[in-house]
Amino acid sequence: MTSFFKVLCLAALAVPLMAAKTGLTPDGSKYLAEAKKRITRIEKEIDASKSDPAKADAAKDDLLASKRFLDNVQAEQPKNAEAAALQKKADTLLAKIKPTLMKVAIADRLVNIEELVGIIEKEIAAPVRDAGADEKLRDHFDMLRQMVREVLEKEPANVKAVAFRDKENALWDTYRQQREAKKGGTP
Repeated sequence: MTSFFKVLCLAALAVPLMAAKTGLTPDGSKYLAEAKKRITRIEKEIDASKSDPAKADAAKDDLLASKRFLDNVQAEQPKNAEAAALQKKADTLLAKIKPTLMKVAIADRLVNIEELVGIIEKEIAAPVRDAGADEKLRDHFDMLRQMVREVLEKEPANVKAVAFRDKENALWDTYRQQREAKKGGTP
């Protein structure tokens, strides 16, 4: 009877211990391994990524994916030290490529601004605008102002953005004069 009692006691102790999470699930382990692999690779290539916009963009995508993987690991084990360290490393690597990514984003935004200025110029040059076209033109001005403001917030001395801001002001003055002339008043 005592040996049966011992086995029963051992089983009673073993069940809670077996139920306690001692490691990651298979998915959690895969996420951790994949994040570590990506972050290690990017860490080796960071200098090339800082000087090449395409590589910086690819590195950003991999780092953000790694951070999502690590979020899953930390959801399973909030105090996983390796996942926390890799999260910090990913954040550091993202900070290193941020200037390159910012330059690309600004260049893209300036292209969008230039296209919008062209649209506004065509709309202003139209001989007749109905109320709908006039509303659309005002919306385009709002979008243009917002895009120029975004660039100047990131890079206040951007010569192109300043020139586009001045162009927007000139186009707005033309639009305002057209509106006043249409009403029969003076600008």
